[in-house]
Amino acid sequence: MQATAQETPVDLFNKAMEFKKTNNCPEVLLLLNKAIDLKPDFADAWIEKGWCLNELNRSNEALPVLIKAGTLSKNDYRVFYEIAHAYNSLGKTDSAQKYFKETLKAKPGYPAANISLGDLCREKLKDNKCALSYYLKAAKSDETHKKNNYWIGWCYNESEKFDSAVYYLQKVVTADAGNPLASVELGFALYSLNRYDDAVSAFKPALDSKPKPEIAVFYTGMCRVKTNNKPEALNKYNELVILNSSYAANLLTEIQKMK
Repeated sequence: MQATAQETPVDLFNKAMEFKKTNNCPEVLLLLNKAIDLKPDFADAWIEKGWCLNELNRSNEALPVLIKAGTLSKNDYRVFYEIAHAYNSLGKTDSAQKYFKETLKAKPGYPAANISLGDLCREKLKDNKCALSYYLKAAKSDETHKKNNYWIGWCYNESEKFDSAVYYLQKVVTADAGNPLASVELGFALYSLNRYDDAVSAFKPALDSKPKPEIAVFYTGMCRVKTNNKPEALNKYNELVILNSSYAANLLTEIQKMK
């Protein structure tokens, strides 16, 4: 879409925001640049330009744009949040952590910043306790966020707090019954609580997905071992063999211990 001579910076900005809805960042950038040319102190246009560059994985370009936005819109949580993402994409974890925290100072309780800090702790710092603390803060603002509830459940499984894991993972599968990742985590939590029949039911969505997660097959087989159902355990062993899975040998060892 080309701008006409009559279009104001606000007109161009509004058109850019329409394209943003479809993640058409090249067109968004074109319109925002025209708006900025007409109005160099247009703070929102600079912020959205930084966002768009981040979306295009052009974080080196995004940073100076966002720093400029910060001079035009003081203490703006959106600026801090996008700067944090730019630093995170560039592997500058300390700076990313700093700016996510600045986001929360400017907008306390902002769920997206808490989730991003949780992801940073989990992925970059390998600190699941830190991750869980931020995910739980996000949950106070939004109890229905599927991704956040999944990672809370995952963190609780990692710390062997399986009852708590079940509570949050059940929220995910209630909202998204076919979610294979949540199915695996919920099944594992239930298995760990010796709730073997419930675990088998929880694993079913994962077993119906493609590709089928090998770990779901393995733990379903283990549930059959624990409930002394050798034929079904052998069925799962055979599935693992067909999948050429390293879990097959482990399951066979447990089956051979059965009477």
